[in-house]
Amino acid sequence: GLDLVLLDETRPIEEQGEFQLIVHKLTSELSDASEDRHNVLQRLQQYLSQHPQVQVVDPLERVQQLLDRPTVCRIMQKCEVRQPGHLPVLNPSFLVVPEQMQSVEQCTAVQEAMRASGVTFPVIAKQLQAHSVESAHRMALCFSLRHLAELKPPLLLQQFINHSAVLLKVFIIGDEFYTEYRPSIRNLSEDCEPAAIHFDSHQVSKPTSASDLNTVGALENPPVIDQAVIRVLVDRLRAETQLNLFGVDVIMEDETNKLYVIDINYFPGYAGVDNLPLAMTRFHWAHIIIFALFFILFFLTPVVLVLGS
Repeated sequence: GLDLVLLDETRPIEEQGEFQLIVHKLTSELSDASEDRHNVLQRLQQYLSQHPQVQVVDPLERVQQLLDRPTVCRIMQKCEVRQPGHLPVLNPSFLVVPEQMQSVEQCTAVQEAMRASGVTFPVIAKQLQAHSVESAHRMALCFSLRHLAELKPPLLLQQFINHSAVLLKVFIIGDEFYTEYRPSIRNLSEDCEPAAIHFDSHQVSKPTSASDLNTVGALENPPVIDQAVIRVLVDRLRAETQLNLFGVDVIMEDETNKLYVIDINYFPGYAGVDNLPLAMTRFHWAHIIIFALFFILFFLTPVVLVLGS
């Protein structure tokens, strides 16, 4: 079996035992430049450099890419799925509004940039940082330039797509993935709201969410989403990010039935995975065995050959 040890991040790892695999969610440490958070990362990196036989899930530099929303959008663009006979999986149009654009006059420039990027109202305005800051999950639905002028850049504007208030959560654990339907934002139109709608994304997509932005009963008849297409998407995202533990949010557009990936997040809660301990155990054992074989073949074998020559 596996012995699970909760590491004390304030102490040297060597003092806490001998390990084959370290699993972490250090998104806060990667996002925060404070000395305490930096020390945690430094201790882990030093330990791994001194113990190359120990595997970490996932490497810090790979996790880093999911902490920046523009980078996430570019990843989603690269991993779009367009296969004959299947509905495409696309990335919503998006635009980064730089910090310099803070006046109403400069909103005209934003409007021109939106047109060039294919972004139309309504849009979801998000902070650029995706994790570990208080404002990361605070967003705004904007329906006009006037609404955008009320917000403080830098921002990422993502095209809002009507999807009948249903979201498909995809939970990835290594080669395996699991799906669960969740509540999401109700259908909107450009002229349906006189003011921007500010909300916390955590409050609209939990299994028990009952926000004013949700639609009662939406989950009673969710869209049928082809799991084979999700398989292709997951494989592409894993190949691009080289990550093992992450989640993907997928919606189906009402009018076209096209699928869109609207977010990727590292190490989600996995609340939608049945028998999570078994799934994690399978993943961990597979990685321990594969990495041990890799270490023997590529690290120890050359040493043996040199000593025997």
